[in-house]
Amino acid sequence: MATRPELAPGNVSQMPATLEALAAMRFAYCFIDTPPALTDQNRQLLGLADLVLIPTRTSPNDLWALGATLDLVREAGTPFVFVLTQAKSNARITVQTIAALSEHGQVDC
Repeated sequence: MATRPELAPGNVSQMPATLEALAAMRFAYCFIDTPPALTDQNRQLLGLADLVLIPTRTSPNDLWALGATLDLVREAGTPFVFVLTQAKSNARITVQTIAALSEHGQVDC
């Protein structure tokens, strides 16, 4: 089993083979960072994922922008969890954000 992080470069068309190779080398996790865009590339990657982490700030603009991303993730049928970033635990907006996101899925802080 790998004991330290490694970089596994590749492109979308190579990703299934890359993931198989990483599994054969006993890597337990593979994190794929994608741009926040509604692209065919992201759609393909979401279909390969076991879990999608959706980083979310507690701003109204960020919450508004989540709709299309959430549609894309749901279309892929991949489990997901919201991860709050840059949140202040004692701020009212944080509580409101958690409440709003909880209507759509699991939230971790």
